Amino acid sequence: MVVVTKSEQSGRSAKNGLSKLQEKPIRVLQFIGSLNLGGSQSMIMNLYRSIDREKIQFDFVIDRKNETFFKKEIESYGGRVFVFDEYFKGINYYRYCRQWEEFFKGHPEYRIVHCHVRSVASIVLKIAKRNGLKTICHSHSISNGKGVKSVVKKYLQRGIVEYSDSLLACSEDAAIWLFGKNAAQSKKCDIIHNAIDPERYRFDKEVRFVIRQQLGVADDAVLVGHIGRFVDVKNHKFMVKLAEDLDDSKIQFVFCGEGKMKKEIINESKGKRISFYNDYKKANELYNAMDLFVLPSKYEGLGMVLLEAQFNGLPCLASIAVPKSTMISDSIEYLPLDSEVWCKKISTFSPRRKSGQKLLSQADNYKIEHEVAKVEQLYNELYGANYDNGEE
Repeated sequence: MVVVTKSEQSGRSAKNGLSKLQEKPIRVLQFIGSLNLGGSQSMIMNLYRSIDREKIQFDFVIDRKNETFFKKEIESYGGRVFVFDEYFKGINYYRYCRQWEEFFKGHPEYRIVHCHVRSVASIVLKIAKRNGLKTICHSHSISNGKGVKSVVKKYLQRGIVEYSDSLLACSEDAAIWLFGKNAAQSKKCDIIHNAIDPERYRFDKEVRFVIRQQLGVADDAVLVGHIGRFVDVKNHKFMVKLAEDLDDSKIQFVFCGEGKMKKEIINESKGKRISFYNDYKKANELYNAMDLFVLPSKYEGLGMVLLEAQFNGLPCLASIAVPKSTMISDSIEYLPLDSEVWCKKISTFSPRRKSGQKLLSQADNYKIEHEVAKVEQLYNELYGANYDNGEE
């Protein structure tokens, strides 16, 4: 069973007998698993906000029923959100496949599926191709983590290249990791940078004052901030240890995000000058209140929050596990995951914001208008290919 979270719009049409003009806008199905705050979610929403929605419209499939942060915004743009009953657990393989078969057969309006869930991409894209859709797999990471789940995910990823008409990745490292070097360097693969709208992250002194007041942060305090999901890879425990080891009362921390480890981190943070900012809809404004942004991740496909922080003018510290392609200014430094090294950097940090921050030439690659044009071109090419193959 599939639950439709918004009434389906009229105009659903069968494949036969429709011209390209009649089927405008092109409806692209985005399979992203969850619509809560996260790097891949922020990336696709940035594209969705900026794309010409009279020509290309997004609909979304998720299988995490309670993770719907962006749902209302999507619906305000004319998009639909479909919530699947089944998420893949291995033992429900046949039910999971049947769910997708029924969906594609019931929704012939889709010609393109854009998959962001690598662990089941080979399953979903195989079914999509069998139903006549053009397929895209998008790599957002460079690791499956550790343990049994990582082994299972690696096994499931084997058919991705075969069942994808197009391969996309947030970075060259992410492309090579998921698709292999040959596929990553082929014409089938392209890099779509995790682009943002710089205006959303422009420094605002008034917003800084308001948020610091809300957090109880004094004017002369140094606020070290992090925005990210509360999951192991983001390394919140490392940040909590930094707050514990730094004995300067003027250095404070603020975390913003959701995730399965949040309660645990809140409990570990008691008495350690750590605040939690819960107005997720205004997460982009939190950068204004910070003096230093930190991302001590264990691994990252890219690290989109670093781009946002740098466009805001913030100095940044990141782990050496974060791709160096995130360096778009002269205000970022990469450090080994050694708490003594990080504490020394933070304790000697000057709280002055760099008003004369220099953005490097590659910053243009992360401006939304550049990447939207590439994605629009890809969708149009794949959409046209359906007709060229006689699928009318």
